[in-house]
Amino acid sequence: KLNEMHPACLSELADENGPVIWALMIPTTEKVMNDFLSGKISERELLDETRVGEKFTCLYLCSVTTLPEYRQKGETKKICLNAIEKIRANFPIATLYVWAFTPAGESLAKRIASETKLSLKLR
Repeated sequence: KLNEMHPACLSELADENGPVIWALMIPTTEKVMNDFLSGKISERELLDETRVGEKFTCLYLCSVTTLPEYRQKGETKKICLNAIEKIRANFPIATLYVWAFTPAGESLAKRIASETKLSLKLR
């Protein structure tokens, strides 16, 4: 389903041993975003409520995993920025939203929103 929404939903950087950075972004409608941010729907329901073919205006930065030896090098941000650029080529994304579980995750979301000039909403 994610690949049908947009091939850039799942992005990764790999070396000879496999993925070292992995990012998952889900384009959604504003209604789905607001329902999720308010706690009306869960993360699973966010994906269930998002339909392929809709006009997506929001982007959920769902998950980013970076191996420790690859952190603080800017590669994770690059992966995310590249994915957002590709998704924005097809959809009028205006808002980035995130449910950050760590200060580093929230900081990454803030830097990405700033560089892409997207509005940022936090759950």
